[in-house]
Amino acid sequence: MDGNTSGGWTGAIEPAALHNDRQSVAADVVLAGLDTAIDTGRSRPDESTSMRLLEQLAGWDRVVDAHQVVSLYQAFEHHLWRRAFVDEMAEALLETFYEWAGAEKPAGLYRIIGDANSRWWDDITTVERRESRDAIFLLAVRDANQQLDHDCGSGARRARDRVHAARFSHPLGGITFPFRWFFDRRPRLDTACCSFRTRPAGGRARRLASRPRVR
Repeated sequence: MDGNTSGGWTGAIEPAALHNDRQSVAADVVLAGLDTAIDTGRSRPDESTSMRLLEQLAGWDRVVDAHQVVSLYQAFEHHLWRRAFVDEMAEALLETFYEWAGAEKPAGLYRIIGDANSRWWDDITTVERRESRDAIFLLAVRDANQQLDHDCGSGARRARDRVHAARFSHPLGGITFPFRWFFDRRPRLDTACCSFRTRPAGGRARRLASRPRVR
């Protein structure tokens, strides 16, 4: 794009098209290892559910819209971060790390996503085996599915537009404006649908809130 002239914008990309582009380039990076993970899932009868979920992600056109698969992707990316790093950092440190490194993708997940055998995929708490990226993909998508079940339910209740319309409610939020603003919040990172935020949210507000309502 070269700039604005009296005749309009010049260059290959029009601003309106750029603004309305909902294609997730980030998802192309995160999901690059899907094929081998699906093959691994097919070879393990106990991973059939995870394998089918990964197949849903493989069939996604990477357009961020209201479909359920977008919620699955966003929850999956969150749990991929967690599975990759929590064994090295523990929960409290991971939360702080993710809040900042999540905004600088190459500082964390994106740095290792292309290396199927990076040592970061290995869970150091399982000394009897060494996990690969495929194994972590299968675990992360299972975690994502369980979280969506817990937070949202099944079927249409997982649609991204409905998940984003959910609210956290707290009894103190019913008093007056400052309390309502502070306690009743929209979904944050671990409600499965905020991996496209510029900066992932920390957990302080989450701990103040009860289970979200998805209408």
